[in-house]
Amino acid sequence: MFLFVFDEANRRGEALDSIVSGGCIVSGGVVRKSVLGRGVRIHTGALVEGCVIMDNCDIGRNAKVRRTILERTSVFGKTRWSATISMPTAHADGT
Repeated sequence: MFLFVFDEANRRGEALDSIVSGGCIVSGGVVRKSVLGRGVRIHTGALVEGCVIMDNCDIGRNAKVRRTILERTSVFGKTRWSATISMPTAHADGT
């Protein structure tokens, strides 16, 4: 079972084209084209796109995580600073 916490216009959690494991809580964040392991928490305003997030990770408020693999029990973006992490995109031509 997973949980999308709020049902208000600006706080509704969304997971689009993603695999969300049991025990996840998406609380006002957006998850796109990603895989979430068990017990992952996505907080309000967070964006997770093209990622593999291992078990029990915590993505803080307003954090932006793109094309990244996060190890189990990682905590990301729990400070007052907005944080963005992104891995380079590999191209078919090797550039």
